[in-house]
Amino acid sequence: MPEVNKAFIWETDVKEDIFLYMERKINESQIMLVFCSPNYLKSESCMNEWSVAARLKKQLIPIYVSEKDCPSLLLNKRGVIYDFFKNATDNFAKISEEVKRRIKLIQELQSRDND
Repeated sequence: MPEVNKAFIWETDVKEDIFLYMERKINESQIMLVFCSPNYLKSESCMNEWSVAARLKKQLIPIYVSEKDCPSLLLNKRGVIYDFFKNATDNFAKISEEVKRRIKLIQELQSRDND
């Protein structure tokens, strides 16, 4: 079963400028969770962050309550709808399943490249 080795969270990890942090961590990551919200759509930094990750061909997983809160270019990605009527554990389980699915996909692609 695939596992997550490290999660980067700006609010707890940052010791530097947010833009330097984002650039470094995007390069170190294989998967990026994009928590979409009305405020997210208004943030130039957030839009730049996922755009850079997409250009670097990182796996993007949009997480949203409503599709209207998700950038249109991310709607074609397999995402996770966060359901406020479910408990947090159920929502986290859905996110975790998708992350594990993507890790497995990355491992399979890497295995094919090595063959």
